[in-house]
Amino acid sequence: MLDRLSEGYHRWILMVSTIERGFVYSDFKPMPNLAVIWPPFYQYASSILMALLGSRSLWIPRAISLLSGVLTCAIVSALCYRIYGSSWKALIGGLVLAAQPWHMDYSVLTSIEAPLGFLLCLAIWALMENRIAPFSALLILMMMTSYTGWALSAILVALAYAQRGWRWREASIPLTSMALSFAAWCGWGYANSGNPFAWLSAYLALIGWRPAFNPAVLLFYPNLSLVMTFFLFFIGVLFGSIKGGWSRFAVAASILFLLAISIAHSIALDPGGIERIVPLMPLMALSVPSAFPEFRGRRARRGALALALVLLLLIPLSTQGLIGPKKAYIIMPEYRTALELKKRYVGGIVLCDSPLIIYYSGIDPKAFLSFDYLASSGAIRDPQSIADWLRANGVSYLIWQNASFSKSWILFPDLGVAGDRWIGNARLVPAYEDSIRSYRGSEPGKGNYTQWEHLYPGVHDLVMYKIEFP
Repeated sequence: MLDRLSEGYHRWILMVSTIERGFVYSDFKPMPNLAVIWPPFYQYASSILMALLGSRSLWIPRAISLLSGVLTCAIVSALCYRIYGSSWKALIGGLVLAAQPWHMDYSVLTSIEAPLGFLLCLAIWALMENRIAPFSALLILMMMTSYTGWALSAILVALAYAQRGWRWREASIPLTSMALSFAAWCGWGYANSGNPFAWLSAYLALIGWRPAFNPAVLLFYPNLSLVMTFFLFFIGVLFGSIKGGWSRFAVAASILFLLAISIAHSIALDPGGIERIVPLMPLMALSVPSAFPEFRGRRARRGALALALVLLLLIPLSTQGLIGPKKAYIIMPEYRTALELKKRYVGGIVLCDSPLIIYYSGIDPKAFLSFDYLASSGAIRDPQSIADWLRANGVSYLIWQNASFSKSWILFPDLGVAGDRWIGNARLVPAYEDSIRSYRGSEPGKGNYTQWEHLYPGVHDLVMYKIEFP
């Protein structure tokens, strides 16, 4: 099936570019690019497996996510047995996580959420065992996976200091590991762009950040956590807080993380997305068993408990289970454009910023060039200079799209309306269009009626041009 997250294809192009550059973390765009924005652990693990298996398939990073999601359920079950001393509650914790639709969904996508949840559970296990060195190593991996891992690492250390009564000697090791991770990431940014905070500046530029504060969205993530889990999160918070111990630890970590991302969302540092809640689901699964009494007593009582567990598993599945896969419409215009390019391509360079198109076209990624290279070349001073640049680089196709990750719509705003164009002595002939304009007049059930897709945020208009030089 299609990986419905366009982010997955951007991660894939980093994996392929890293392999092609001798395992130097890379993107197909010039610096600063995603290789200074996205921490590298997930991409590196996937690229190593790709090289070992001799494959560039997206199934390899997705297999890492799948394995992480499955193992997280097993670790949660083991942690619950450690917390509650009950096989019944261990079963509840493992099944609650395994049956969460969004945990299942993100465990089959090219996404860092499932691996991050796996590392989080391992870190909690190390913390429960008071194994400082493994705990510190896991914090490094979490921080090298995503910025969500930064927040969760800081929360774990703060709560460990409070709950376990750490002195400075115990806390210094994990704090040092976090500081080294931060310094290494800043050092990587400086080495590639001359700016130690390139990860921040490039990220802010990518999301188009402007100073803002909107208190109205502070409840966005708390509400989302309830909707996505069908109030299981609330049950876990309520009963886990009463239970105390490590169950309360999981609740406190969840609440602090929700507070952190809610503040980030209110000042526009976080664009807001369901993926932020997914790493919290293992924490929720650790606290939910506290709401259940022990599985003992008369047959009727045990039957009622079993029924309650079944309902607790089935209701979220029935209310949320089909939402994720239906979101595949977001990538369909790019997918169709990729198939059209595959049919028409006979050679040359394709000017394109979409890793999704690169992946599904089946064309060697080396045949693609980003618009960023054109933007930084100095050729945009006049039309003929652009035409000369296109000829010099052997460009045979140009794919325009109004996406935030592409400069095509900034450099050529008029190309969004398909039609014969001239740029200097280069003729641009429309080869394929996938936009709301291209489906006007279509009727539902007749022909290729996909106009509705382009009405949704995040769905791009695309126009593919053939470049000809008379």
